[in-house]
Amino acid sequence: MLGHNRDIITAAYYGSLIRKQSSNEQARFRTVIAAGVHSLQEQGANEQPPQECRVDVLVLADLLATEDNVEISLAKVYQLWKVHSARFGLDWAPLETGIRQALEAAAIHVTRRVQALPASH
Repeated sequence: MLGHNRDIITAAYYGSLIRKQSSNEQARFRTVIAAGVHSLQEQGANEQPPQECRVDVLVLADLLATEDNVEISLAKVYQLWKVHSARFGLDWAPLETGIRQALEAAAIHVTRRVQALPASH
């Protein structure tokens, strides 16, 4: 889609050692991302990416779609990356290495945060 299947881009997505993810790892990743997206929906989070983040958000969504067969809205990718960025005290962290792991950690964080809320939210 955006031509981000080059080794240098996918290396940043998967980390320094590119290896084929096992079917169990891919299934777990898809499940975690889906749970994170569901948790964002439960929170009513639907903030759209601002123009200055749009290229990064498109890259993230494209990588999720092409590498993991995960379809996710630009708004949800943006929100997950904002959760990741906040861990470093940033509004928006640059896309560097470990992108896949960062998105997974953000999805886990959002899911746990929602699970910790009282049932009457």
